[in-house]
Amino acid sequence: MSVFEYVFSLYSLLLGLALAHLLSGLAKVVEANGKVRLGWPTALLALLMMSSLTIFWEIAWRARDAVPDNSAALFASLVICSLLYFAAVLVLPSDPARRGDLDDHFFAEKGKVLGCLLVANILAYGSRYALMGWKSFSYFSWADWAELSLFLAGCAAGIFVNARRPIIAILAVLLFLNLLDPVSTLLER
Repeated sequence: MSVFEYVFSLYSLLLGLALAHLLSGLAKVVEANGKVRLGWPTALLALLMMSSLTIFWEIAWRARDAVPDNSAALFASLVICSLLYFAAVLVLPSDPARRGDLDDHFFAEKGKVLGCLLVANILAYGSRYALMGWKSFSYFSWADWAELSLFLAGCAAGIFVNARRPIIAILAVLLFLNLLDPVSTLLER
């Protein structure tokens, strides 16, 4: 087993559980047909978390040749994935049918979710540099740095914004940024 496979097994397990929990919560919302109003803010936050989890999987895969053989890499993965799992769990209430309108839950939890997403990104890129050096960023262009900066700024702004329309706009921009890579990959073919 390679070092990458060793670290990636923990990484993928936690990210997979986070995604499964989020999808299970969405299934409960669908199951409570007519009793629950999902609303744009919650729907966008759920999509943002699903796309962010996928991107973190991609980030780990891209760094596969540079993952060091030490416990620091394993613990960095544990902290980052734990933050992402925690964020995914908070997106939807455990019993959405009792809530009726999920906007109240959204505004109570979105700061924690976006905070976890912000810190996970900062730790991911910071630990990546600390553990693997600049060579792990060799594929980054100026546009990638601009996109990352805008994403981090959007997460930070979203933590503090409590008005419905501005937070919907922020979440839409963050989701758009997450979808740039897969869409551009398809357009390149």
